[in-house]
Amino acid sequence: MKPQYCPECFGNTLRLKKSGIFEVVINGIPMDAGKILYNLEKDHSEVKDDLTKKVRTFFQYYSRFSNKKPIHSIKLTSRDFVCTNGCAIARYTFPIVGILFTAEEVMTILKEEAEKHPLKLELEQKDIT
Repeated sequence: MKPQYCPECFGNTLRLKKSGIFEVVINGIPMDAGKILYNLEKDHSEVKDDLTKKVRTFFQYYSRFSNKKPIHSIKLTSRDFVCTNGCAIARYTFPIVGILFTAEEVMTILKEEAEKHPLKLELEQKDIT
């Protein structure tokens, strides 16, 4: 897992904790049940399946809207990071794309679920944070 930049000590010392929670926000809309537990000691496919289920649930809900906008953003963030220098960073949230999931994995999930719940995607991999 690649280290991240710490906003307190400015070092490349930020690491995702072995277990914690990440949040899914689609089109700026936080999901009611959009928090997902992760454990880095579990198989990656289990955490990916959990993300797929959350996206599916949101798309099922969102597809019932009468005036729905295309899906244009997704943010996957967590507060469960630690600085190896011991900085107090609890007030920050950090993106987990590129750490827990690749942008390609997230885009694949979005495309597959959007097809199942006729929703239009208007985002590119670079828009996934």
